[in-house]
Amino acid sequence: VAPLVPRLGVRGAVHAPEAAMAGLAADAGDDGCGPGVYIVQHDNAAVRMSVDLNSPIVARLHAGDSILVLESLRCPMDGRVRGRLANPAGWMSLLETQVGYRWATLSQAVSQEKAQLLRDVIDAEGKIESLQDRVARLRAEHRAQLQNFHERVGELEKKF
Repeated sequence: VAPLVPRLGVRGAVHAPEAAMAGLAADAGDDGCGPGVYIVQHDNAAVRMSVDLNSPIVARLHAGDSILVLESLRCPMDGRVRGRLANPAGWMSLLETQVGYRWATLSQAVSQEKAQLLRDVIDAEGKIESLQDRVARLRAEHRAQLQNFHERVGELEKKF
């Protein structure tokens, strides 16, 4: 497994803990895969929940679709370079490394700095959404507890 060192320029870097756990290389190599805008070449291309090829499919893309790849990484066990997409959120294969088949081709590269900022924003949006969901659950629980409290107070007032 290649060292987990981010590449400079237009190549993608993977978050080191995720890559280390999955046995992946953060360096996508000199294969034309890195952060940027891509045009999908493979009709019905699968977008999966995680970098793992066995993770659930979250979306399908059509040939000609334009996508934003936030980072890319080499998956030597699968013989592929995978890309993390902004929308739909998930991972897809960009390149099969042995025969050179491309699911998508780079149309416009994005600097590593811009790609990192986009990843940070998307990650922060996910955290905000999670916190908003938690707040909504807590408010609903609070309302239910207040209603239960008022019902109990009413029952006690009737007894006295």
